[in-house]
Amino acid sequence: GNASTGAANVSGGSVSNAARVVAGMRAGFRNCYNRALAQNPDVEGRIALSIRVGPGGEVQGVTAAPSGNLPDSVVSCVKARAQAAQFDPPQGGLAVIQVPVTFVKQ
Repeated sequence: GNASTGAANVSGGSVSNAARVVAGMRAGFRNCYNRALAQNPDVEGRIALSIRVGPGGEVQGVTAAPSGNLPDSVVSCVKARAQAAQFDPPQGGLAVIQVPVTFVKQ
């Protein structure tokens, strides 16, 4: 399966490496998805990720709004990957990064 991320939309302070860090998560997201595909070949959908970045660039929280027929295991796996990310400190101290993630069978 394939996991693609849309453009990272940053609100609050700007995060200079947001696009690069989000792009680096793609392989992990794909692994989350491929594990689910091994159990159910019809799984696909989208997750609207919202990543709250604190003053040191640490991820303070992740929310996920799934659509399609993605199992909870994919959603929790993707959230865990995002939670583990480290960003550059946001200008202004805090930022929220919105990332659309799409999962498609190949």
